[in-house]
Amino acid sequence: MTQRPNQRQLATLAAYIDGALSPDQRTDFEAALARDPALRAELDFHRGLDSSLSRLFAHEDEAAPAPSVVATIGPATTRRRSRWFAAAAAVLLTATLAIYFLSAPTDPDLISPDQLYARMQKANFVPTWTCKDDQEFIETVQKRLGEGLLVPSGTPDLQVVGWAYGSAYNGYPISPTSMILITKKGNDNILLLVDKLSADHHLKQPKTDGLHLYRDTVGGLVLYELTPRADKVVIPVAKQNKP
Repeated sequence: MTQRPNQRQLATLAAYIDGALSPDQRTDFEAALARDPALRAELDFHRGLDSSLSRLFAHEDEAAPAPSVVATIGPATTRRRSRWFAAAAAVLLTATLAIYFLSAPTDPDLISPDQLYARMQKANFVPTWTCKDDQEFIETVQKRLGEGLLVPSGTPDLQVVGWAYGSAYNGYPISPTSMILITKKGNDNILLLVDKLSADHHLKQPKTDGLHLYRDTVGGLVLYELTPRADKVVIPVAKQNKP
């Protein structure tokens, strides 16, 4: 079965229709259209909606009586007809958008904080990769997200275990660029979710008992601390050591 476009693709599609993409972005998106029949179908849907509304408003203009007829039927009738067409257009637009957004799929790779923690717990919080030193830590975040960040390996009472990637937890909590740092304080496994602030969609608080989510920002980055503790311990360290 053909997979429907995800939220990121839909946002790019909207920008494409509005003419808001750069020449390079437009070229890349048109190449994606050529490869993806589901994306082409989505584009056809939106263009069809625009066309239907344009025809409806055009019909309203055509239905407006000539000046001589206006004098015959009176201005009140003309106003009622105009209001009827405007109301019909609003109803059509509302109904169409409601049907579309109710049936539109969510990103299948997007996972909740609860799912992320459960999957990492199942994997025993084993990291995919560990930085050899603090400088490599900063460079790793810089390379992926465009800004450096550091949780020093020598932080008292906090063990920096390493990074986990999508292959380990099968999905992402914020966007495909999300970085997940595994840390440990005492017997508590704590995850620091790091991503570009522009990708943030404000994660919901976990429903799992005993699991907490704290959010903060630093520069152009958004930080979420997913933890069984009642206080945040990793975010303050990361903010203090922002290069």
